[in-house]
Amino acid sequence: MWIWPQGSYEVLHNIYADFRRSFVLDEVPASVSMHITADAQYVLHVNGHYVNRGPARGYQRSWPFDTHDIAEHLQIGENIIAVQVHNPGRGTFQYRHEDAAGLLCTIELPDQRIVTDESWGTRLDATHSRLTPKLSVQLGYQEHVDLTDSPPPDLVGGDASDYDWHPPRMAYVFGHEPWSGMTERGVPHLTTDIIDYEPIDGATLAFDLGRTRLGTLRLDIDAETPTELEISFVQAVDADGEPILPPKTVRNRIDMAAKLRVDAGQTHWEAFQPIGHRYLFIQASGEVRVMPTLRETIYPLDIAGTFETDDAEVDAIWEMCRETQRVCLTDAYTDTPWREQAQWWGDARVQSQNTFHLVNDDRPLVRGIRSIIGQQLPNGLTYGHAPTMAHTCVLPDFSLIWMMTLWDHWWQTGDTDLFLEQWPNVQKVLRYFRTEGLGEAGLLKYDPRYWLFLDWCDLHDTGTPTLLNLWHAWMLDALAEVCDAADREEDAYVLRAERTEQLERIDAVLFDADAGLYIDGLDASGEHVPRHSIHCQTLALLAQLRNDAPLHQRIADYLAGDLHGGANPSSYWVTYVYDVAEKLGMEHAMLDHIARHWAPMLPYGGCFESFATDTYLVQETVSHAWAAHPLYHLMRTLGGIRQTAAGWDQVTFKPVTDWQRVGRCDTVFPTPHGNITVRWQRDDAVHLQLPETITADIRLPDVETTVTGGMHHWRLG
Repeated sequence: MWIWPQGSYEVLHNIYADFRRSFVLDEVPASVSMHITADAQYVLHVNGHYVNRGPARGYQRSWPFDTHDIAEHLQIGENIIAVQVHNPGRGTFQYRHEDAAGLLCTIELPDQRIVTDESWGTRLDATHSRLTPKLSVQLGYQEHVDLTDSPPPDLVGGDASDYDWHPPRMAYVFGHEPWSGMTERGVPHLTTDIIDYEPIDGATLAFDLGRTRLGTLRLDIDAETPTELEISFVQAVDADGEPILPPKTVRNRIDMAAKLRVDAGQTHWEAFQPIGHRYLFIQASGEVRVMPTLRETIYPLDIAGTFETDDAEVDAIWEMCRETQRVCLTDAYTDTPWREQAQWWGDARVQSQNTFHLVNDDRPLVRGIRSIIGQQLPNGLTYGHAPTMAHTCVLPDFSLIWMMTLWDHWWQTGDTDLFLEQWPNVQKVLRYFRTEGLGEAGLLKYDPRYWLFLDWCDLHDTGTPTLLNLWHAWMLDALAEVCDAADREEDAYVLRAERTEQLERIDAVLFDADAGLYIDGLDASGEHVPRHSIHCQTLALLAQLRNDAPLHQRIADYLAGDLHGGANPSSYWVTYVYDVAEKLGMEHAMLDHIARHWAPMLPYGGCFESFATDTYLVQETVSHAWAAHPLYHLMRTLGGIRQTAAGWDQVTFKPVTDWQRVGRCDTVFPTPHGNITVRWQRDDAVHLQLPETITADIRLPDVETTVTGGMHHWRLG
């Protein structure tokens, strides 16, 4: 049964509830499965031991559940299961509220089966205040906790009557709405590692994690008198070491903080809400000694991909990108751990490439693809992130990217099953772009009902945006390729015919023959927008619409710092410029561009949401994985491995060995077939080790050949 405490269901608002069940064992089994879920989030303790938190984000109609083996935490005699559950009572950027809350679990023992029912003890958590400010527009509420009158919620020993437990008020049988169906988690449980803070010299109760991390704060406190602690979670500090906090004009949107009241003496407390931050600042009302630690709660990436050169700054950029990607991956690909933690799908496409260059693991991408389409509009469009309550975040361009990620998954795995599963939903999305999304002359138009994002810069996004139409043409080509692989030749034919017609319209209406470039679009009256952004030239090349010298020159000029009056790509979108640069042999210019723009991020320990501006430290983030793509551009360019067939059956090996900054490179590329290892040193040797099932086209100076599997060696210089 779904259970919930007495006295709380009429007004669900920022409620913390505690649940308790005891049982006796004569012996401890080797394995004990506990299936558990809650709406919205739970933290599970067994005999006082932290087990984990969950569930993964999802939808109530197919609500996710977790399975934990709790045998290692059990003991002969009495055992106590303690669960704390939080329900925000409203939707966020990672949760859709359905006016319901509850806990559901089953423990499978050899001679009995313990389930949530009327036998459980429940209570409202009296330590948490319900009337607290929000952490941000995108997240839930601050934790304001008072431990002076009630014990901490994970204090589970002793007689149950000591803690004012009651039978549940609400007990709904399994299958009750809104939880009409259940699904397994689909991704691994989060990590539980304990991380130490370092005190900041010269500051009182100020601590540094060294880089942005995500987790729950743990405090060991020794107070001389009853004391209130005001806690700030900060992503950056100024030159004097002072926290950079949003000004009053922004603070109603971002206020990453908590409050805690404790009695005199020693107290241990762990927060419920995971918050991403680097710095911790605490103000105390009395004399107090505080030792903080962090329980890190991120996806357990079993990293196999590596990158090392003889240039310390280049290596530091790659490592910063790796750590930014790690901290932006939990139960989903998330944009940042700091103020948002949302599964934005434009970000996720880049993050999947980061991940695939670190480990051959497609589970976050698969789960995200299903999650995004789980909130599909009747006309076919998807939300830009999901699950979400943000109805202003329907992004037609991210619906195109959602279809592109089906190609990404097939390209990585060689498997078309996910594509075939989603093909009916793909047809619904395509229907929007074939009907409601069309404007004059058969070109896609700006739809004022939705947010056309495109990029964080001054791009033309009304009337008839060229960039939207180029995204569409590129997507049609990608879908046709997967249709061929999935033996849907007729569908591939239709998509290619549609793409050809689309490209002809784009070329006829949006190409500036005098400049040899694509304009940014048509305004609302149908007049040309006389700008030629780097974005449009980039996607024209990626969509294989044209391959002309003026487009090439515009790419080269941008990498050298000349915008020609166009929009400057953000730290996110520039990954597509880099893709083109690699194809056009402009790797040196691309590498110089990365070094110039990512080195200033190194002191902050994470990748910026946008390139540095006057406001980026205030309301944007310094831990945004959509900007961590130098991870794979550095590996592909200096390590030299580029995938050229679905499922990594074939690659090209063409390392850049003459960039002046790097004279040595060691790289490991994880693939579905096993790891590819590359080692080279300028004026010396090149070593390439391939799994037996991968074929490589070798493109080295003075060497062009094809090899399959095994270890191979060549000389440079």
